[in-house]
Amino acid sequence: MNNQGSGSKLPESDREDMEVFLEKIQQVLPVLGVEIFVLAVSKEQRETKRELLTCIIKDITASGYLTPNGIVVLAGSQAVLQERSSAKN
Repeated sequence: MNNQGSGSKLPESDREDMEVFLEKIQQVLPVLGVEIFVLAVSKEQRETKRELLTCIIKDITASGYLTPNGIVVLAGSQAVLQERSSAKN
């Protein structure tokens, strides 16, 4: 068993490149359904009261709360079924 490290370190510029790569991976994988980087939540954190988010635009109302995977929209929320011209690009 070797107890001594080699002392070699990744250059700072390469380390920054790896950090950017890791951030991109953490954004893409949950979209693909891979939750390997999602932090586990303890039972106490799951049972704490979540901050309710509400979105009211014109006559449409939707409510939900944030999770590590995005926003959970609550039952009874309303949505617009057709894309509005202001959303097109």
